Amino acid sequence: MSSIDDTDFVPVVDAVSGFGSVEDVHPLHVMRVSWVNDEWVFCEEVPASYMVQAKSFPLDARQSARWLRLTVRVPIGGGITPDDELVLAAFPFSRRWQATARFKSGNRKGKDADSARRSHPAASAIEFATEEKMHEWIETLPHDLWERGDFLTAAVSRPGVEVQARNVAAGRKTFGVVRGTVSDVVQKIFQHSKLKAVSEVARRGRLACAPTKGVKAGLDRDVSLHGGVVDAIDSLMVEAVMRALAGPESTDSEKWIGQPVWRLADQMFRDLVFAENRRHGVRAGREEGNEQIDDFGEDGA
Repeated sequence: MSSIDDTDFVPVVDAVSGFGSVEDVHPLHVMRVSWVNDEWVFCEEVPASYMVQAKSFPLDARQSARWLRLTVRVPIGGGITPDDELVLAAFPFSRRWQATARFKSGNRKGKDADSARRSHPAASAIEFATEEKMHEWIETLPHDLWERGDFLTAAVSRPGVEVQARNVAAGRKTFGVVRGTVSDVVQKIFQHSKLKAVSEVARRGRLACAPTKGVKAGLDRDVSLHGGVVDAIDSLMVEAVMRALAGPESTDSEKWIGQPVWRLADQMFRDLVFAENRRHGVRAGREEGNEQIDDFGEDGA
């Protein structure tokens, strides 16, 4: 399956345990998305491995930055190439984050070159003004800074996550791989006629998006949408497509092989719309309650 729950994964930094254990390598399958018969389709699950790593790198002579790195790697020749891009999506939907990373070859420059900031052709022995600048430098490297073996590695960094604290980035995640640039593929699937039709329905202010469990419990499948949700239809669809490219969360993800990505994006869009609509409803209820409190205060003055 192309998902994994890393809640109990505990990385190390500088050979010192960050969360009480050693860094482990966990088996993982990454869902391959390809262009087949004029459709973006789930084609295969590629064997890979996954690590949650705690990393440290000097900003200057006085201080270092520490962060978490969510790493997927495959042996060179193992079904993924440097032209591929990883897509990661976190669950449940309430976490609302997803990310991409390019697969890169290992670092052959050596530790001395790393410490002297010579691991990039345009780099010199520099000090970074901010942690953000350091991460930008690392991301622009043509190779993976830490990988020394014969692997291709794609890693998503979570800057600002202190490695001595609880792993706030932990939880269920799904992983997909696309040849080329993910943003381009997202835009192409976003324009699919089926998804455009669903968006148009939602823009009218009502959508069949209540979850199956809720419908069985008596909820109407069709839900009236708040204005703020209607205004966000396009951004929610882009997010749904991105999450769909990371593959299904289900344990039987192989059943999606051969299926077009837009179908999963449709499901995820409806789930996102329902969750966002519920959030707007809670906010509206709070605002109404505050107005009632304010009115009561005025009456009693």
